[in-house]
Amino acid sequence: MHEAVLGALAGIPSLSESQLSGVITTLATMRPHLLRQVALRDDLTDETRLRLVEVAEGYLVVDLLELLPADPGLIDAAARHPRELPGLIGLCGKRGWDGKAIELAGGVEAAEVGSVATRWSRAVGSELPEPLVVALVNSALTDRGEPPELEGLNRWEHNRLMERLRTEREQREQAAWSLLEERPAVWRVLVAGPHGETVRRMLLERAGTLSDELLMACLPVVTRDFGAGGKYVQGIRLQSAADHVRRWPRLRQIAAVPLAEFVRDVVARGWEPVSRYSGPDWDDIAALAELTDDGDLLRSVVVSIRESCRGSDRDRALSAKDADVRASAIELLVANPRTPRDALLDLVPLLDEPSLLAVERRSEDELTSASRSRREQLAWQAQTKKPPLIRVPTDAELAGEQDPAAILAGHLRNLRGRAAQRDLTTAGLLQSRYSTPELLRALPARQVLDSPGQVKQVAKMIAEVCGDDEKSWLSLASVSDENISRTLAFGKWLDGLK
Repeated sequence: MHEAVLGALAGIPSLSESQLSGVITTLATMRPHLLRQVALRDDLTDETRLRLVEVAEGYLVVDLLELLPADPGLIDAAARHPRELPGLIGLCGKRGWDGKAIELAGGVEAAEVGSVATRWSRAVGSELPEPLVVALVNSALTDRGEPPELEGLNRWEHNRLMERLRTEREQREQAAWSLLEERPAVWRVLVAGPHGETVRRMLLERAGTLSDELLMACLPVVTRDFGAGGKYVQGIRLQSAADHVRRWPRLRQIAAVPLAEFVRDVVARGWEPVSRYSGPDWDDIAALAELTDDGDLLRSVVVSIRESCRGSDRDRALSAKDADVRASAIELLVANPRTPRDALLDLVPLLDEPSLLAVERRSEDELTSASRSRREQLAWQAQTKKPPLIRVPTDAELAGEQDPAAILAGHLRNLRGRAAQRDLTTAGLLQSRYSTPELLRALPARQVLDSPGQVKQVAKMIAEVCGDDEKSWLSLASVSDENISRTLAFGKWLDGLK
């Protein structure tokens, strides 16, 4: 049917209510945009207007409501289109229906909250009112998904599901924060609201400044109970709390009493500084040192560390892979003025060098002297344990020898020594004019190829190996340092060109 005919239908005067209903149904099906013409009629009843809004496509409802006489009741009919809520809220603001706008905000999904601010500003010319911001934030943080079904999932499926849920939660929180960040006036209200725990965590993690009152309101997130669980779970609680206190150091003063109660609760629930199977839990110890001013507890922690370092678990307690986190924990223990100095002095003789350096960074008393003495002792012990490095004779020293090459060949056995000895031997042989092709073949290929002292001899050896074989020369052309293993001997590398 020609659009002009349908347009004429929309404009026929004196239609009965049944005829108007039929026209509305026809236009909604065939040419929805022509419903705007119907909305301009002055003979529409309340029922006809409601019918018009109910059958309209979502993209039309705000336009139709703009054309129709103001009626809050029509907003509810239009609200069945969730994606149109931003426009409807803006229209409510334009007409002064703030209560209806707040009511509609409860259905706005996280992805649409930014559109609400834009549509409101365009319609009203002002910022969102605080009650509407509160409603939008609570709506954005609402999880509208179906509860996940975990039964029957394998590990991979379970992990994928958890990752998806985590991503969705982060998206909701980011949408909420986009409204919250520049509106601190509503933070207090939201902290006390239905999503208070989430808002508290967001403020602790994202806010630039917080008043003492708000920090104390957020304290339940810092000291929260992770539920059932022994030492491991209590350690996570400690580390989580320390992360927050590190970001908000004022908590140490304004929340000293609840933090002390929190630490006592963690210990009462089974936390211990040293694990029977893995030695000291250095991350946990570092967290505790930042949270407590209980001198007796700190003493017991240092004593437990000392016993672990002295006993059969010493290797685990001083594992090289934990050197950095161990040093950090020791530094925090030293930095805490309530950690007994005598207990730390007893611990110093058992520490490794990174931890000793950490001690010295945070102390200027007898601890520093004890630490320096211990480092000197460790250096002396290390030196006495290492055999001296054997250097290759210089060309001047070899000049008077009957067979310099044989003397140099005797140094090849040192290539089986520790790294420092291997490097010294290789460098010495590459610098000598008495080195023979046989000697060069035994040295690491990378160093031989990069040696300026053996350029002519190395080039000659390569030319002899490649000869007239085109494939060998092509193989040589493809060589790069990345293709040569650090342990590959030059002789093996030459043989590989053939």
